[in-house]
Amino acid sequence: MQLFIDESKERGYHFAIAGVRVSDVQKERALVRGLLLKGQSHLHFTKESDGRRRQILRDLTRESSARCTILTVPRGVKERQARKMCLEATVVLGEECGVTRLVFERDDSTLQEDRRVLYPLLHHSDVRYDFMAKREEPLLWIADAIAWCHTAGGQWKQLAAPLVDEVRPI
Repeated sequence: MQLFIDESKERGYHFAIAGVRVSDVQKERALVRGLLLKGQSHLHFTKESDGRRRQILRDLTRESSARCTILTVPRGVKERQARKMCLEATVVLGEECGVTRLVFERDDSTLQEDRRVLYPLLHHSDVRYDFMAKREEPLLWIADAIAWCHTAGGQWKQLAAPLVDEVRPI
């Protein structure tokens, strides 16, 4: 299993984690690349129209084998602490499902601190972790879509629900 992680800072702090079996990674990348419109380099749910969002969610629900977990930290926890809590909980989740790789959307403003948190947790394990730009790793687009839907709530949360296995407060 590989995990692809994106965050949302709306209404608290959230990590959306898309889990993909190693054997399905190439197939899933092809699926999400196939969702791009002509001229698009990547999907970013905040920039899509409502109609496109619905179509993307329908296609993912119908065709994707990815399953997502959402980690939530309530409002009131400082962002730096909330991110640390989510990073630690992601490692625990990874241990639970036997991951080989964690891929986080790269945020240069948190990169140094993220590495400081992850290194002691993972340096003795076989789990690899990477920080990649959204354009570099299409499977981050699934996590982005789920994070957006979860924080948008309402119909969006309902439309994304078939892809979400668990919402885990931390």
